[in-house]
Amino acid sequence: MIPKVKLKKQDDTSTEKPVWPIAETPRTQFPLLLHYHPMTIYHYQVNKQADTVMSDFLFPEDQDQAQLKRDYDYYEAITVHDSSLSRAIFGILAHRLGEAGKAYQYFMDTALADLTDAQATSALAFTQLTWVAAG
Repeated sequence: MIPKVKLKKQDDTSTEKPVWPIAETPRTQFPLLLHYHPMTIYHYQVNKQADTVMSDFLFPEDQDQAQLKRDYDYYEAITVHDSSLSRAIFGILAHRLGEAGKAYQYFMDTALADLTDAQATSALAFTQLTWVAAG
């Protein structure tokens, strides 16, 4: 019998849903919430931002490195980063896991988010999250 991998679940049924086909979704369809009804999205394993792993960021003493790695790997694969907050949190956690390349890439994505208008929100406000990621 294969033991179940213990993950922090976003909700009681989150891991039982089908995975959103992120790689097959055209880039023009992001952010998802602007192109798909929330009730459609909620039927899939897909995260807009770093919701669940945010607890790993805020409470690092509440899990060991193995738990952090499981959560990070799982949620990184199903997170579309439709929020500028997402990349900053994933970058900090990548650093905690010793994944310097990923940490740097997430930092640069965060730092350049407004300059490249990656979220199509630069006209609204300049994000302060680069400072969080740098801290």
